[in-house]
Amino acid sequence: MLVAFRVDASQSIGTGHLSRCLVLARALHLRLQARCLFVCRRTDGFPIGRFKGPDDFEILWLEKSSAMSEATEGRLKHSAWLGASDESDADETVSLLRSQNIEKLDWIVADHYGIDAVWERKVSPMTRYQFAIDDLADREHAVDLLLDQNLKEPSFDAYEQLAPGAKILLGPRFALLREGFSEIPGKPRVVNNSRTSRLLLCFGGSDEANWTESALSALLCPELSRFPIDVIVPEGHRAINSLTARCRNADNVTLHVSPPDIAVLMKAADIAIGAGGVMVWERCALGLPTLAWPIADNQVELLNAAAQAGVLQLCDSERIGEPSYLSSLVLALHGDTLRRRAMSGAARSTCDGKGAERVVSEMARTGT
Repeated sequence: MLVAFRVDASQSIGTGHLSRCLVLARALHLRLQARCLFVCRRTDGFPIGRFKGPDDFEILWLEKSSAMSEATEGRLKHSAWLGASDESDADETVSLLRSQNIEKLDWIVADHYGIDAVWERKVSPMTRYQFAIDDLADREHAVDLLLDQNLKEPSFDAYEQLAPGAKILLGPRFALLREGFSEIPGKPRVVNNSRTSRLLLCFGGSDEANWTESALSALLCPELSRFPIDVIVPEGHRAINSLTARCRNADNVTLHVSPPDIAVLMKAADIAIGAGGVMVWERCALGLPTLAWPIADNQVELLNAAAQAGVLQLCDSERIGEPSYLSSLVLALHGDTLRRRAMSGAARSTCDGKGAERVVSEMARTGT
């Protein structure tokens, strides 16, 4: 099987799209011995380190481009993220693949808010099947398979209209999670009853507004001085120097920069503090009680749905800077063992970490 992924990552786009594509590529390679190629546009802050590993996936680079046709710019809400007009991007993608002596792919997988049916129809002669990964339901698709791994009640009806004829995979049952997030089915998380809770602070692969430092400032208070805190940030974080200094001067805080063992850190934590995105489902798969708030517009609906499902507590982002707001939420959740146990159980029942296996099975069935 030959599969090409069209996906980008940067400080503004974030790394979640790339992360879930890498998860799917590894699962395809492991189960179906698929050869997977990544077509990505050169961007500032592209996390090239994500490709260092035993899989050694090939990257085909689309060059930076400042040219965006007036007709296309703004046609989609996130058109600018593509770095070129959709037709130009599609032509460049096909040309790159042809340069690798590829006549026909089995699959093109596109995980990009700047791609819709216009791009998909343009590249369709290059592939047998197409797969769109989306979570906005705001544009048309011309694909065979579509995945939205979030909790959204009206999404199925919306996607039936937006992607006619596509097989639709909906909900966190199909969430594409990194290795280490699949636990023993039905095994409850052990809820800590001690005087302290281990805290995990992480806002994913993009934190342009530096929520990490704002939250850490609120957590560095006498009331939480006995609570161990693990802080996770990506390489190149805008405040890496000040965060390093703050963590070095706090006895209870450890800074982790792009750690390879995020699942291990999550398993060790008692309470997580973070945002939306794919990490919602990683925390759910491990049953980790969470305090969260959106750091991007596309996270609002997801976090509201997750809060309604009881898998996390939604915080007021406008109050994070208040001296006692976040620390009081942490202390309240720490002191309520029954609530943490209920939150953990709801989270584990929402996502089991086996989504990649299910998606690969659907791709295999479609291709036979």
